[in-house]
Amino acid sequence: MPISAPVSAPTAVPSGPASAASTAERQRWLDLGYELATELYADNVNAAYFDTRTLNGGFTEIHGDPPHIMGLFAVWKRAHDAFDGTGPVTIEIEKIKTYSPAPMLPLKNR
Repeated sequence: MPISAPVSAPTAVPSGPASAASTAERQRWLDLGYELATELYADNVNAAYFDTRTLNGGFTEIHGDPPHIMGLFAVWKRAHDAFDGTGPVTIEIEKIKTYSPAPMLPLKNR
């Protein structure tokens, strides 16, 4: 996916590794004729990106809905709702507990 390509608003579906809902939503986008650009599993979230440039000028992301993702989306929504149109919106991401980063892996000598 080109970095400059817009990504549409994500669609959250019930999560878990290959949950029935996420599998069904993935298949629904394929059945609609959109090409699967990529899919991944990271930070306890299944995600898939579909090439929907003909629909919305960008790519569409679907993903699971674990608490750390839904909590972050709630922060963004509150920031959107509080925006008065007069300046930049500031979000204090450092104060948001989302998940613990994975520990660094030791480097192997080659």
